[in-house]
Amino acid sequence: MKKVVSLAMAFALIFTIMPVGVLADSGYDTETGVRIDEEGNLLYKPEDVGTISNPVVTGLISPAPDEPWYAYNIAWKEQAYGIEYDYDTCAWNDRETKWIQAYVSGSSYDIITRTNFPTIVVKGLLEPLDDILPVNDTRYFGNLQKLNGMTYGVTAKTVGNDTYDCGEVYGVWYNKDMFEENGLTTPAQLWEDGEWTFDALIYAAEALTEDTDNDGVIDIYGYGSWATQLFTIANGAKTVELTNDGVELVWDTPAYRGGLLFMIAMAPYSKDIDFTTGKVAMYGERIQNANRYSNTSPNCQVDFETDWVPFPNGPDGKGQMGYLSEGSEMVSIGRGAKNIEGAKVFICADIAKFDYVDANEATFMIGVTDEMVERVLSCQDDLMV
Repeated sequence: MKKVVSLAMAFALIFTIMPVGVLADSGYDTETGVRIDEEGNLLYKPEDVGTISNPVVTGLISPAPDEPWYAYNIAWKEQAYGIEYDYDTCAWNDRETKWIQAYVSGSSYDIITRTNFPTIVVKGLLEPLDDILPVNDTRYFGNLQKLNGMTYGVTAKTVGNDTYDCGEVYGVWYNKDMFEENGLTTPAQLWEDGEWTFDALIYAAEALTEDTDNDGVIDIYGYGSWATQLFTIANGAKTVELTNDGVELVWDTPAYRGGLLFMIAMAPYSKDIDFTTGKVAMYGERIQNANRYSNTSPNCQVDFETDWVPFPNGPDGKGQMGYLSEGSEMVSIGRGAKNIEGAKVFICADIAKFDYVDANEATFMIGVTDEMVERVLSCQDDLMV
C-alpha cells in the first residue's frame, strides 16, 4: 500500500475510554463508540474523539485522486483527527478485484467506497454497520444502503451549516456554441419550457451529428456517455430488486423495454467521446464534472461555452438518476477490517467537516452554478438512486 505521511495532531486528545455500556460524564457513548454532547447529540469534532489506539486507516481509491480531491476529502481528516490514510489506487474496473484480493489475503480494507451495491454485499465483502454506528439516528446519518434489514453503507450528515452534495445527480452537459451555431433550442431553454424529453434529446443529437468533411466518417457526435443505463433508469425502470432471498433481476418490464428502445434510437448519433475534446455536442454525466466542464470553474478544460441540465424523465416513469446527500459520499467498512475504531473516526469525521472545511472548497461544487442547483432541486422528488 502507498503510505501517506502522518500529519501532526491538531487537537489534544483528552478522554480515556470508559467500560462498555457506561455513558461517561464527558460525553462518550461506549456502546456506539461515538461522541455525544451534554444534550445527547452526536459530536465528533477532533477535540472530542478520544484516544485512537491505531491511527492507520486503510482504503482503496479509484481512480487515483487529484490534489483538490485529496485535500478536500482526506488531508483535513488526517490533520484534524491524527489519523493516517494508507491507501491503494487502481483503475475503476479493477476495484472489486482488489477488494476481494485484500479480503482473501487477510488484509481487508478498513474503508470501502464507490461500491457496486447490492452485489458487493451478496459477495460478502462488507461489514454490517448496525452494531458499529447509530445508523438509524437521522440526526447524524443520511442515506443508508440496506439489504435484508442490515446496513452496509452510510452517509454522515453534516451539522452546523446548511450544506448538501448534489454532485451525484446525472444530467447532460452540452456545448452551447454548437446549439447556437445550428439554430437549435438549448436544453436549458427546453427545461425551462417543460419540453426537455427523451424525444427532444434524441432530436438534438441527430441534428448535431456531423460528417464535417464529407468523407463518410462522422466527425461530431450529438451525444455520448459511459452511463448507458441512463435511458432505462430515467424511464423509471430498475434492473434489480432487493428481496429477502437476495437480488432479483427485473429487466422484463414495460419501463425497461421502453428505455432500451430510446437507447437504440440514440445509437446512430452516440459515441463515448471525451466531452473536453469538442467532438461531442452533449454528454451524459454527473453535475460534479463541473470541476472540468464548467466555464465558471478554475479547472475548466474546455474552450467552448457549456451548461448542464438534469437527464430528462422518460415517458413511462420518473427516475432521473442520482441522489442529493446532506453529507459525505456513501462509505462502508470492509469485511474483516482490522481497524474498526479508526474506520468509525474516518466515517464520523464528516459529521463535523464543515466546521473545519470551507464548503466552497468542495470539488463537487466547483463550477456548479446557482441555476444548475435550482434545476437539481426542482427534480429532487424524481431522483432514483
